[in-house]
Amino acid sequence: MLATRIIIALLSTVALFPPLSVATEANIASNSVLGLLKNMGVSSTARLEVFLDEICRIKPTSVIQVREDFADMRLCRDSIEVKINGTYGFVLDQHSGDLLQYYDSDESSEYSEEDKMRAFRCSPDDVFAMSVKILGLLGQPQDRNQFEVRRAWEDPGGIRNDGFGRWVIERSYSFNNMPCRDRSFSLAVFPEKASVHIKEFEDYRIVPPDEEPQCPISKDEAVSAVKAWFVGASPSYVLSPKVESGVVSKIQKVIALPNRCFVLGKKDPDCRGTKAQYCWEVP
Repeated sequence: MLATRIIIALLSTVALFPPLSVATEANIASNSVLGLLKNMGVSSTARLEVFLDEICRIKPTSVIQVREDFADMRLCRDSIEVKINGTYGFVLDQHSGDLLQYYDSDESSEYSEEDKMRAFRCSPDDVFAMSVKILGLLGQPQDRNQFEVRRAWEDPGGIRNDGFGRWVIERSYSFNNMPCRDRSFSLAVFPEKASVHIKEFEDYRIVPPDEEPQCPISKDEAVSAVKAWFVGASPSYVLSPKVESGVVSKIQKVIALPNRCFVLGKKDPDCRGTKAQYCWEVP
């Protein structure tokens, strides 16, 4: 069970949501809002209704369909982005109605420095316990051991930062006990006195891989291919890393989607396939 492809894992930070432009808008009754969503191509609004009722605690009175300047290709799904009541942004799976991304753009709920410090001093276990219901509504397990819970801002001196006091609850996905690269769930919350306020979440669901290759390459062949790749890499790799023993010992089998490393030199270096594959990962 080895790989037909080789990937190089790189970490980067990108904005969750690019600038938006309005496509359609309606200020109508709740049932009509949900009906309009179906007209936009969302097959089911059941999950959205529960989230609006139990988490946002609002009745939808308006919906705006927005268009991203560039598609979030990592979702690998047919999706649509909307804003409810001008504040609550969602990315929905058109076929299932699943909630894939959410953000709260209401800036009126700015917290005092006292509230921020109280949130900062919460324990990871307390934050997780206050978030369990939300995780369940989002289809996530309620096992603390499957998540990493950390402060979004670790420096106590950064209390004036907007993100101070927020916590992030993260989970990486796996398939058949193999890590799925670029597939994860992340929830950002601000702990209040008895509950948490959701600021945003993103859910990059698993893309199941094709069948395992009948003629897999060996680990040694993967190392040779990586060395050759760096030799032929573009001039931007001025200081190409060396594949030495310390790196080789960390090579592992993972599941990943094709990315720019697969298509180096082609006309569209940012194209991304929708079929995951078994790979050797060279960190």
